Amino acid sequence: MTDTIAIKTNYIKLLAIALFGVLLALLTYGGIKQWSYNKTIAKLQNDVASKDKTIEVSKGVYEKLALESENLKALLDRTNSEVDSLVKELDKRDEDLLTANNLVVYWKQKYDAKGPGTQTVIPGTPTQPGQPAVDRIKVAFAKDFGYLGVEGYTLTSPPEYWVSIANRRPLKLTLVVGRLKDGSWKADVTSSEDNVGVDISIAAVDTSLFAPPWYSKIGVGVDLGVGAQGFLGGVGASYAFGKFEVGPKVWIDVGGSGVGVFYGAAISWHPFAGR
Repeated sequence: MTDTIAIKTNYIKLLAIALFGVLLALLTYGGIKQWSYNKTIAKLQNDVASKDKTIEVSKGVYEKLALESENLKALLDRTNSEVDSLVKELDKRDEDLLTANNLVVYWKQKYDAKGPGTQTVIPGTPTQPGQPAVDRIKVAFAKDFGYLGVEGYTLTSPPEYWVSIANRRPLKLTLVVGRLKDGSWKADVTSSEDNVGVDISIAAVDTSLFAPPWYSKIGVGVDLGVGAQGFLGGVGASYAFGKFEVGPKVWIDVGGSGVGVFYGAAISWHPFAGR
């Protein structure tokens, strides 16, 4: 009788292990299919983003789809000495880039104006003894363009000019990178000046930095149930595969007829994970 019970118990263990193996294989297959699907979607989104152009969606607001890349430094133009120095400094500090963006700022229209000036005569002095002095005519001008201010003057005999261009107020650019509901990424930039446009030549995000380490997917669970016939306790481990958690589990049933041990697997589904 004891041998029969032992054989039956071993049979149940083997069956539980087999079921767990099948379940794990199915989840692994599903996980690989999901990973392949996500990679395909990311590639399609990158293909669209690489062809996307900066557009002004509203006054002073510009947007462009962003790439997903795990090597943002490779996207930067290191032929530019300043960018090359930046990358070297990042390497020195062993920093990981979350996002990389390159903004090209330009004037939509040239700044030009016509208006009155102030003319004065500057008495001349002889350049050589015996020669008459030649007066110089000075015309001074100034123009406030709001964002820029220009002032200067011209002189005659000999012809000469002086001009000064000053920044009257700072140019403010605001850059934000966001994720759309379809999972794609987008960069938006605002310019504080109507005549200053922005072209987003590079917009990229490294989404691998959001991925949790593998060991964070390991879990341990304990169950306890109490009823009129006794209580049931269980303990198990699990590992997360996408939206699923699966792992082996052991239950102990303590009741009036004695103690029973059950072997099996547990699976949990998190349908809203990653949303």
